[in-house]
Amino acid sequence: MQRLAGELARGKRALQESESYLEKANNNVTSHERLVLHFENEERNAGPGSPLGPSELQRRIDRKFNVRLLSLPAAPICAVFGGWLGWEWSSGAWSLLAAPVAFVVGGAFALVGFVVLCDDAKEKSALETIHRATAVRLSLEENRASATHWRTEVATYTENVELWQTELRTIEAEIARNRAIVRGG
Repeated sequence: MQRLAGELARGKRALQESESYLEKANNNVTSHERLVLHFENEERNAGPGSPLGPSELQRRIDRKFNVRLLSLPAAPICAVFGGWLGWEWSSGAWSLLAAPVAFVVGGAFALVGFVVLCDDAKEKSALETIHRATAVRLSLEENRASATHWRTEVATYTENVELWQTELRTIEAEIARNRAIVRGG
């Protein structure tokens, strides 16, 4: 009888532990499923990004850096140079030709710099969108895998709880039988 009472107590503790872990596993499944939904929404809202890959976008941005280095400082230099030429050569045909040419060249450099900056900003934005979409996709896959893992744990511990409940019923039936024998015998 004492042995059965000890087994019954151990079985009840094991059942409580299994039920506690089962509850934890169910909570984890729910949590990861919520995260999966969140990241699926983010992925849908992210949009298509850019048809170019991240490495191609980065190469374009790096190439345009050289153009920016030349065009932005060159614009004011050409304008100043044109003004200086116009001032120095104020007599004669050179002054009429040199100043406007220098201003036009300076303006062209400024325009090129501005266009490169605007285009560069678009490409950087597309690159950030691609990196964000990649991070969202990775998070989504991680959470799907975690949810699957915890679903497996739920199945395992549901089975454990059922086994412990069956074991406890068997032990309680054996205790009841032994009590009946002691009373009747």
